[in-house]
Amino acid sequence: MGRVAMMTSEGNWLAGKKLLASLGFKAIDTALPSFTLMVKKLRPGPLALRGFQYHL
Repeated sequence: MGRVAMMTSEGNWLAGKKLLASLGFKAIDTALPSFTLMVKKLRPGPLALRGFQYHL
């Protein structure tokens, strides 16, 4: 796949999105109340999988 995914959150024990953004991660989705899913590509290819479905 060639990607690393991380969940971030503002205001609790998870790393903030500013830290991961400074390392080259891109936000691809959010969830209430304050979560952000971020991905970093390690090699060329699409950022998100087409038709990918998930459940929180």
